[in-house]
Amino acid sequence: MTTVYIDGDAASNGTGADKDDPRNVIPTSATNGDTYLFKEGTKNYLTLNWTLSKTGVTLGTYDAATGEQITDSTLGRFATLSIVDTGSTNVMVINPGGTTNLHVTCLELVNDAPNAINWLGIYASSNSTGFQLTDCKIHAMRSPRAGTSSGNNGISLSGTAHVNCYIARNEIYDIGCDGINIAGTVGNTGLIIEDNYIHHVAQDNANGDCLQLSQKAPDFLIRRNVLDRRTGLVQKQCFIASTMTSTGGIFCDNDLYADDVATVVLYVDNAGAQVLRNRVFGGSQGIEVQGDGSIVAGNLVVAGSRHPVDYKGIRIAGGTGILVYNNTFASARVASDTSNGILQVTGTCTLKNNIVKGYSTGVTITSGSNSNNCLYDCTTNGITPAVTTDPQLRSGDHMPQSEDVRAAGAYLGHRDVYGKRFWAAPTIGAVQYQPARNLVAARAVAARRAVAA
Repeated sequence: MTTVYIDGDAASNGTGADKDDPRNVIPTSATNGDTYLFKEGTKNYLTLNWTLSKTGVTLGTYDAATGEQITDSTLGRFATLSIVDTGSTNVMVINPGGTTNLHVTCLELVNDAPNAINWLGIYASSNSTGFQLTDCKIHAMRSPRAGTSSGNNGISLSGTAHVNCYIARNEIYDIGCDGINIAGTVGNTGLIIEDNYIHHVAQDNANGDCLQLSQKAPDFLIRRNVLDRRTGLVQKQCFIASTMTSTGGIFCDNDLYADDVATVVLYVDNAGAQVLRNRVFGGSQGIEVQGDGSIVAGNLVVAGSRHPVDYKGIRIAGGTGILVYNNTFASARVASDTSNGILQVTGTCTLKNNIVKGYSTGVTITSGSNSNNCLYDCTTNGITPAVTTDPQLRSGDHMPQSEDVRAAGAYLGHRDVYGKRFWAAPTIGAVQYQPARNLVAARAVAARRAVAA
């Protein structure tokens, strides 16, 4: 295993053995087991499919002064990788297709191949195992020839299966279509996506989502991401997991933002999926869930001030045994309002300890049970709630301050995904639980919350 130092601006082509003798010409193909470090502040051009079918390759950035590998993306120090223009239709900076344990870290990926139709930062043309993408910036995936192409994605994993894929602490923005699209057709097991900041997607194609699981992804873990869909063409989802026929999956502790004309902000179609402690702002519908045994708990869903008249806090579109508890659905009625806080279309569900405030119809439930719910300022409650007084939601985090509401709830004994009990027993309303985030995401959260408040 060899570490190769590369400086695209170096005057001559060295051995690449250290920072003082770097290569200025990138090898035509990566070598199994090698680490390739690019000098911070330089721009380097890879050839197409440079990493295809490689094993144990690492790509990163080295400190110009010390030669040490940079491992902290919060310092804002990156080498930039782009792609040699070959005129191909699909041009990706890095192709993890067929790779095993490929690790890409602390790099800026920019695609500027003018003859390509589809620009992608990461595109896996076939299966991968153990692919890791950490602490990177991916942007400018907008081909001038593409028009409204749906192929301009920040990350697109195609093929049939991607096993143990880990995507963490990246910023993905200025994207023509999807920020991340996981599309392995057979199954994407062991998928973890955490601590990413995805924004300014769908700049050229209205179908773009911040994060899409368009194929099977059983038992995924997606947590602590900031997904901002407020800038782009006709709005769609921040997160969508659809037509997957999968089971399990945890989507937790994420912040999602959408324009008021968006469709569903958060959509999950996985049997047994858990949607926990997310903060959902805007859209024409906060959450849609279907799938037997799904759990929706501890979420804060806030309608925008210009929300459509038929806004829904959550729509339960099918499945049996769905549990919806300790959520807060907050809105303010508009003219000719027909909004629903909780709308069950079909299936069976249990509603416990929820706050529903400011809707035309508080709750519509066709089959199931409800207890310890608070409904306030709804034209029609739809159910007989335990509490009808003002929950006195606190500005900023929307936690209830009313003693009537606090006293009416019941602790259900659940723990978070780390095995910890919630720091305070939930009463009625969303669980107050704020996990640590990476610096980039934390700054984004602070800025978005200031706007939301």
